[in-house]
Amino acid sequence: MKTKNLIGMLVLAAVLVAAAVFVSREREPATAGAVGKLVLPDLPLEQVQKVTIGSPQGTVTVARVEDRWTVAERFNHPADFKRLSGLVTRLAELKIGQVMTLEEKQKAALKMALPGTAAEAGTLVELFDGANRRLAALLVGAEHMRKPQDEGGFYGGYGDGSYVSPDGGRSVYLVAQVVSDLETSPKDWLDRELFSVDSAAVSNVTATSATGETLELERPADGGSLKLKGLAENEELDSGKLYSIEAALSYLRADDVADPALSDEALGMTTAAVFRVTTKNGEVYTARIGGAVAGTGRRYARFEAALLPAPPAPEPPPVADTNAAAGATNALAEAKAKAEERKKTEEKIASLNAKLKAWTYAIESYKADAMTPTRSALVKPKEKKEEQPPPPPETAVTNAAPQAAVTNAPPEAAATNTPPAPAENTEPPAPTGGEKPAGAGS
Repeated sequence: MKTKNLIGMLVLAAVLVAAAVFVSREREPATAGAVGKLVLPDLPLEQVQKVTIGSPQGTVTVARVEDRWTVAERFNHPADFKRLSGLVTRLAELKIGQVMTLEEKQKAALKMALPGTAAEAGTLVELFDGANRRLAALLVGAEHMRKPQDEGGFYGGYGDGSYVSPDGGRSVYLVAQVVSDLETSPKDWLDRELFSVDSAAVSNVTATSATGETLELERPADGGSLKLKGLAENEELDSGKLYSIEAALSYLRADDVADPALSDEALGMTTAAVFRVTTKNGEVYTARIGGAVAGTGRRYARFEAALLPAPPAPEPPPVADTNAAAGATNALAEAKAKAEERKKTEEKIASLNAKLKAWTYAIESYKADAMTPTRSALVKPKEKKEEQPPPPPETAVTNAAPQAAVTNAPPEAAATNTPPAPAENTEPPAPTGGEKPAGAGS
């Protein structure tokens, strides 16, 4: 080899080594400087108007429509805004804990692949503004698992972080939080809390079955459990089932929402059972229970609310003296407080109907069963009390001695040592010998 060529190769090698050292030095500070910074810097949360979550299992879209957040894949039914807000806030607060340098095989093992590009892909969360411009995206991969502390590994590890990427898998970071709540089932993002009626506030229940059988239960004025009207003397209520009826509308949740395009016939609403509850303050809640949801044990149901007319306000007493005037003032204050409470209740009922009126829900079977009671299931024959046999008659004490059983005792005063007194005008007893007494005839 010529000396000139050898010198050229040595110079080139030196340049390459210097470049490699320079690049490594450039990367080290950049990597170290990234730790502790936000994964999604400068995310304008106030501009977020749509969020999509996609995974190999599916995609869900939660978007703001007019003045409310809705789930697009569920006919724009209202979304669980609290849950969505919590997720977006957590994403905005994620900080880089470690910058990962990975080969492609390692990325695949950590699910650092976009949905649709690999079988073991991660979950992609995208945030858009009102003009459908993407503000940010985050690819969430596998959890980082902490190794068990015990030597044998008996208790197993647990997740203490997540692998994420803000650029589709090119840059991979480890964050110290497990990024969860990324379900892609649309029903999981619905606002499923419908309403709740306190069981203790229920004053009347009317249940009419699809066949027309009607049961009416009413709570006595002095409180206690609901009583079934028309209960015979030889019948009684099953107390366990009675409570499930009282609490049928407590913490009522929907499992899913039906397609509004389905007909009443398809939903079983043409032969729906009707369950109506009236509360102590005049609120009336009506549930119509339709057919079964195909492939599940759930039932279709519709709900509405109303308010009984307010009772007439009592007339204030005539103002005749100072005490009466004070009483009238108190009566007016009480009437004003009731009017304000009535207005709040009216607003509550109107808001509830606005939320419920357009939808048919799928509810759990145990709730539907509580709203469709039958008399045969609720009433049972009264248990007959076993008659106790009469007590046995008193028996004589056979070991006791009969009265006057002592035969050697003298009659009359036999229990004393005093001899009986002599009788008046009686002759003395005759002597036992042959001599006659003095004065006796021969």
